[in-house]
Amino acid sequence: MSEEMKQHHFYLTIGYIAMLLLLVTAFRFLYIDDRWGFILAIFGLYSMRSCINYMESKLLPDTKEKRTIKKFFLILYVVVSLGAGYYLLF
Repeated sequence: MSEEMKQHHFYLTIGYIAMLLLLVTAFRFLYIDDRWGFILAIFGLYSMRSCINYMESKLLPDTKEKRTIKKFFLILYVVVSLGAGYYLLF
């Protein structure tokens, strides 16, 4: 893998981590009932997602690598959502 591709993958990973952190923040704001913070966190989450979609379309044009990254992120998203849902309910 070339150095340029390593750099692209690094930034893509940072974007996904940022989106996960925004998701956790949104659940936190939901838990303590801070509406403005929740709205800003959701706005940040959607903005980050559109940025990542753009980067994915330019860097990984429909490859096995892109599908693997999406599956991994989906699994992380489900785990975090279920954990936060459990935390909010109990």
